Amino acid sequence: LTSGVGISPILMLSDLHFGEVIEVNGREIFNLRIAEEGFDDIINGVIGCPELAPYVVDEMVVILGGDIIEGELIFPGQAFETSGDAYSQLKKAAAIIWNGLKALAREFPVVRVYCTPGNHGRTSHLHSQMSNWDNVLYFTLQMMSSIDTESGIEISTPHQMWTDFEVRGWRVHTRHIGVTQAVTGGSAKKVMTWLLQHEADLFFYGHFHNPEMYSMGYTRIFKNGSLPPANEFAEKLGFLDSRGQWLVGVTDENNAAFIKVLLPRL
Repeated sequence: LTSGVGISPILMLSDLHFGEVIEVNGREIFNLRIAEEGFDDIINGVIGCPELAPYVVDEMVVILGGDIIEGELIFPGQAFETSGDAYSQLKKAAAIIWNGLKALAREFPVVRVYCTPGNHGRTSHLHSQMSNWDNVLYFTLQMMSSIDTESGIEISTPHQMWTDFEVRGWRVHTRHIGVTQAVTGGSAKKVMTWLLQHEADLFFYGHFHNPEMYSMGYTRIFKNGSLPPANEFAEKLGFLDSRGQWLVGVTDENNAAFIKVLLPRL
C-alpha cells in the first residue's frame, strides 16, 4: 500500500571513472567490466529501493555530476592506468549509462537528467573549462534521447561548470568540486556563499570519493562517493575512497524525506 504522497527521488551519479584500470598485488580490482557491473548494481538498487514503496514516484531525477569517464593527461602516466583513450571511454560510457537510464525509464514515469562536468574530462588547462569529455558524453546522451522520443528520458546539458534546477519547488545546486568537508570555517563559508548565490535548498557535489552529508539549517549538502575503489594516487595520499552514490527522496513537504547511500558489490 502507498501513502499517496508523491515523491521525486534524486540519484547522484559522479566519479564513475569509466575507463580507469586499478591493479593491486597483480590483480585488477577495477576495470570496465567491474565498473559496468557496479553501475548496474546502483541502478538496480534504485529500482528495488524499499524506501520508495510508501510513495507514488512521479519522476526520477538523475544528476550526472562529473568524472563520468576517466579522461587522459590528467596526471603523468595516466595512459598506463586506463583501458583506452578518452574517445573510446566516451563510447563505452555512453552505452552503459544510456542502458541504465532506459532501465530506470521502464520503472518510473519520466527520468529527468541534469549534468555538470568534472575535472577528469577536461581536454587541457589551455582550453575552455567546458571543452570537456563529460560534456561530449552529456550531449551524446541528449542526442540519443531526442532520437528515442518515447524513452521518457529528458537530458539537460550544462551551460557552465555548475547547474541549478528545481525538484518539487525545492532549488537544487550541483557542481563537481565542492569542499572536503562543509563544517570547518573556510569551507563552511565557501559552501554558504554558494548556497546564498544559488538560493539552494539542496547541494550535491562529487570529486572527493567519499559520501558524506551536512546540514546548514534546512539545507542539505551531499558529498558523493565514487564507483572505483582507491587507486595508487589515493593510496599515496592516504585518501579514503568509498564506493557509494546518494539517493535522496524529495517530497513537496520535505527536501530529504529519506536519504540513502547505494553501494555496488565489492
